Amino acid sequence: MANNIREALRNLTIAGSLVVGGGAGGVAADRILFNGQGVQAGTSSEGTNLGSKQLNTIVGNGETNLGAQQGLELSPAPSLLEGITEPTFLNVPETAENVELASGMFENTIGHGSRAFLAEPGGLWVGPEFPQRQIDAVGGNIQRINPGNQELLETLGPSFHTIPEGGWLHASLGGGVIKIGEAVFLLPFQEGHNYLFYVRGRYGDQEQDTDRNMTAEFSEYAAGHALVQHLNAAEDGSVAFLSEGQFRQVSGLSEDNASNCGDNGCSTWTAIYYDTNTQALVVMNQSANGELTGETNFR
Repeated sequence: MANNIREALRNLTIAGSLVVGGGAGGVAADRILFNGQGVQAGTSSEGTNLGSKQLNTIVGNGETNLGAQQGLELSPAPSLLEGITEPTFLNVPETAENVELASGMFENTIGHGSRAFLAEPGGLWVGPEFPQRQIDAVGGNIQRINPGNQELLETLGPSFHTIPEGGWLHASLGGGVIKIGEAVFLLPFQEGHNYLFYVRGRYGDQEQDTDRNMTAEFSEYAAGHALVQHLNAAEDGSVAFLSEGQFRQVSGLSEDNASNCGDNGCSTWTAIYYDTNTQALVVMNQSANGELTGETNFR
């Protein structure tokens, strides 16, 4: 059965098949289509350009108004992004071991550390027009976008989201703070920049009533300009890797016209991968001239 699923995934035509069509998918389609192309990438028209100081002002105003209503004087909480000028990671080990890398039937062509989370065949999110027969053929490795697995962060944080056991969480945002257990990811807002954040959930145990889900806490993001979604475990208990083809499409849209940084995309992006099992970390950066670099905490 597993071999049949893998073969079906391998036979999928990635090019042209990942884009969500039309607007017929109701709420889920509307949300995924805010980038105009039908694949999640949307963060910040204002969000990327909104510095942490400005963001604190918004949060501070909200708290001050609350204090006035209650007759209290409240001070805004200090920003964890204050003074941070580049992505910073707290409580993430300098070295990770036993990191799962794409090999054998799983092919990765991007490199730069991405073998830890991207490959073909790989799991992916699709819209309402994707053929159901192809979804059925791969045992849960392809999942439709819906209001239960995708959310636009429309209100001031903190906001809490599931990291599914055996599955994945993905976020696209202009900046913010993400906490997963003891690990903290400080992503400062930068002009013309977008973050693509990926987390592998705990390995699935395929046992009923044993909850190995985790929670990611998001804060200090630009409300209305951050997107979070998750991919549940497949029928065999896990989704080994995410689709490299879909990642290429998402990162490409981030640079083009996916409502990031306005109507013509962000000139640079950072993709971050974190494994909750091994604490493996990958940080890939693409510069304005298209140069891709990557760093990891493993060999």
